[in-house]
Amino acid sequence: MNLRDAIKKILEEWNTESKKSFPKNQLAAFVRDDFFNIVKKVCSKSKGDLQFKSSAGAGNWANIPWLSILDSKITTTTQDGIYPVYLFRSDGTGAYLSLNQGIRNPHKILGKKASENRAKDIGQFLHVEIESLQSWDRNSLDLRAITPLGRSYEKTNIGFKFYNINSLPSNEILESDLKDLLNIYHDVSKLWPRFSDYKKFKDHTLVNNNPLKDKLKLNTNQDLIPKPFLLLAGISGTGKT
Repeated sequence: MNLRDAIKKILEEWNTESKKSFPKNQLAAFVRDDFFNIVKKVCSKSKGDLQFKSSAGAGNWANIPWLSILDSKITTTTQDGIYPVYLFRSDGTGAYLSLNQGIRNPHKILGKKASENRAKDIGQFLHVEIESLQSWDRNSLDLRAITPLGRSYEKTNIGFKFYNINSLPSNEILESDLKDLLNIYHDVSKLWPRFSDYKKFKDHTLVNNNPLKDKLKLNTNQDLIPKPFLLLAGISGTGKT
């Protein structure tokens, strides 16, 4: 079974299987084991110390089944940091491959509003710094989630590709998207020290002090710098590069 077959199986069977008993359910086991191994194989030659985690629930069905890929230089938990993740809509109509952010730990340290500002700033910053990320959709996800945990993935998206169950791309495209995102993730790992410190974001400073603030908000593939030279002023660490 390849990546496309695995995604299709989860989408097609989710509505039926998630109404059945969770313990020993074949689809829950498939998400946890088979899908895990298929994705891990596709990623076998990727850079970084990658860890894989997948779940259809813990004791009971999750509202949103998922599989995350974590670089230990950034995070070892989905509650913090940045990571690629497959997120399946709760109604089985499609799946997202998203570069997303863990929000639970930032909520505890910074509070809800400040942590949401931090997540937004990080997303804007990365879209400027990583050119290959600019073609990935920056909008919020629509997971059709009905639980707070499920909805928590929607606004923290940095970039995504959406795969509709009725028009799944070829396996080659799906694998290529995943490998492209892992290359982007490798670039993120090199930038991570710039914004890993929570204190740096307490005053919502990264983008607010950046002369490119207005351009950061644009969802465009056009070059952000129209002239060969641009002089930027600001304190160290505010993303002038």
